[in-house]
Amino acid sequence: MSKAENEWRVDGPDKVMGRTLYVDDLRRADLGFEMLHAVIVTSTIAKGRITKINTAKADALQGVRAVMTHLNAPRLRKVLSLSMSEIGDIRPLQTARIHYRGQAVAVIIAEDAKTAQTAAGLLEIDCESEAGAFVLADAQDRLKPVKRAGMAPGKITKGDAAAAYTASDTQLDLSFHAAPYHHNAIEPGAAIAKWDDDGGLTVHAAVQWHHIDTMALGQAFGLGMADRLPGFLARKVLGRTFEGKVRLHNHFAGGAFGRNLAMTHMFLAAMAAKLVREPVKIALSRAQTYTLLSYRGEVAQRLRIGADKSGRMNALIVDPDCANGAGGAYVEPVGSWSCQIYGQKTHHLQHRVAKLDLNANGWMRGPGGASAMFALETAMDELALATGRDPLEVRLRNYADTDPESGKPWSRKSLRACYDAGAAAIGWDQRPKGGSLRADGRLRGFGMATSYEGCLRFPASAGVTLHQNGVTISAAIHRWAALPHPMNWLRQCNFLPPKAAAL
Repeated sequence: MSKAENEWRVDGPDKVMGRTLYVDDLRRADLGFEMLHAVIVTSTIAKGRITKINTAKADALQGVRAVMTHLNAPRLRKVLSLSMSEIGDIRPLQTARIHYRGQAVAVIIAEDAKTAQTAAGLLEIDCESEAGAFVLADAQDRLKPVKRAGMAPGKITKGDAAAAYTASDTQLDLSFHAAPYHHNAIEPGAAIAKWDDDGGLTVHAAVQWHHIDTMALGQAFGLGMADRLPGFLARKVLGRTFEGKVRLHNHFAGGAFGRNLAMTHMFLAAMAAKLVREPVKIALSRAQTYTLLSYRGEVAQRLRIGADKSGRMNALIVDPDCANGAGGAYVEPVGSWSCQIYGQKTHHLQHRVAKLDLNANGWMRGPGGASAMFALETAMDELALATGRDPLEVRLRNYADTDPESGKPWSRKSLRACYDAGAAAIGWDQRPKGGSLRADGRLRGFGMATSYEGCLRFPASAGVTLHQNGVTISAAIHRWAALPHPMNWLRQCNFLPPKAAAL
């Protein structure tokens, strides 16, 4: 094998050639058991309640095994969602309440997917609608300050930024808006659930925080302590491992980017399997991924920069307003990016959140960065224009030699070298100022911007079992593994105030 071949990911060729099995591809030959197929029926109103459900036509269709609604669905217990997902506030099919358009209101379980789809169209559901708010502009009265945003503080302050801004020679007051962004992975989303003879639950899905999703399933269905919060904390604090009753098999995600956390359809598959006492597969339609999976929520922010005549920043004030869904505790952490790039003398940031009548938003690649960095870097270009300085010069003038928040030195920082290399590579100093006109009449220009990716390293553990004819390796990796104390998990989810968790 050549060196290049040896460096391939072992699953790469199969993915490229279409041979990879995702959850929806799994059959009896892959799993060792047959399964029924389920289709989720979703709400067509934006907010309100179900007043009547007529399942007679769907029940009468040959091949339909059950129609699961809030009237007959298995009851779920309260879930402490450490991923800050919707399941912590809204458990599916437990009440007649409709929190958002696209919410699950029924599940059809049938012998094949086509029959389930046909039956879904035969359901008769009457609803009573209520007024709601679906964008930040219509929810100004719902905005409230928060203490946490993602895994970062909701409020960050250094010095008197308001006074420094007022006293500055150059003042910029800018507004930015970022619409919601949704994932569109190769596999829309699927889960297979099977209740075992010992009372345990086997689930096949593509998840990102394996331990946390296992714990959420254990909590929801009231399984043993090993599958609930005490077992989770014992693993983290004592290093103890307990045999649980939730067996979560993690499969190829087909692209996740943060969406595969405590997914609603994973719980619905387990509920459906419990109702009919047979294994059940649920696969989402492409349209359902927009309301049954998380996404990056809407962010509107006001950003103010105060600087002297040379472009040196005296103050940075960022006021991000973030949208939440009807459930979920996740807040887009704009502040974990905005105040860490440049060496401003003072800064102030306060997140505010409005709960909209939508499905829960959540983690998405570079959480907070897409909103924060576009706004901050646009503002830096505006600062260069206002002070008559070169955009690169302004960034170098505000270069942070130490962490702007803590004042601690960086373990390593090569941003200045990146600036030098990038400028040399594109001939930054020789670029035509104001751009140059192309043959097609469009203006061609040069630009630059700064960004970074927060890098946190976490420990992982693995179990190895030697057999006569081989070896079994078990491992699960998740981003929460290295938080310094278990109470911090509760603090990140806004279940405890910061002081109560500061241990």
